[in-house]
Amino acid sequence: MFKGQIVYYNKIKESGLIETEKGESVFLKYNQIEQAQLKKSGTIKVKHKFNFGDEVVNMMFTAGEEKFYDTLLVFDKTQFDSKITSVSNFYRSLSNSNQTVARTTNREWWNSHFAGGEYAVYICENKIAIHFMLELRHISRPVNELQLRIRLAKASKGLKYQILLNDKTTLIEKALDSFKDCISEVRLIGKNYKENVHNSVIIKRSDSHL
Repeated sequence: MFKGQIVYYNKIKESGLIETEKGESVFLKYNQIEQAQLKKSGTIKVKHKFNFGDEVVNMMFTAGEEKFYDTLLVFDKTQFDSKITSVSNFYRSLSNSNQTVARTTNREWWNSHFAGGEYAVYICENKIAIHFMLELRHISRPVNELQLRIRLAKASKGLKYQILLNDKTTLIEKALDSFKDCISEVRLIGKNYKENVHNSVIIKRSDSHL
């Protein structure tokens, strides 16, 4: 269980980002069927359409568990736009291309390590930060960080960038602190993950209800 506040919400896509009390980021996706089930079970009194600033409680998911792998990259935005053009292109090259490292394609390597997850994009001044929160497919199987660094470098097409890999202290949290007011988008990644994600988020405080 965690408590937090919605710090970004796209009403058209009905999805957004929660910042927990611990400063961790969790993806939120509105699910009308799930809200109806929560109401029927008596867990909530009314169904709710989420809004920016809502305080929420999640009863089923704990952010920051060991099954998640965090990666933060920061690029010069002008160079990124010129050479890579979009974050979706970068993610596609990293996770779904035939580019090979140690005789294994990015597609094969990514699918063998990660079941899915989310990425959040932050744009501040002339910097673009990409924060991946990836669910490990096998907790007991460590990620080869050297291979990941090589794959990231190839997907970056020679651009310079700052990187933090799976930091378990507060470095990623501190780095994201400087971008918290510049969030641009949040996306779920991985077909199975997008189809089966269940957040069961319960509103703690808000003025807007269905």
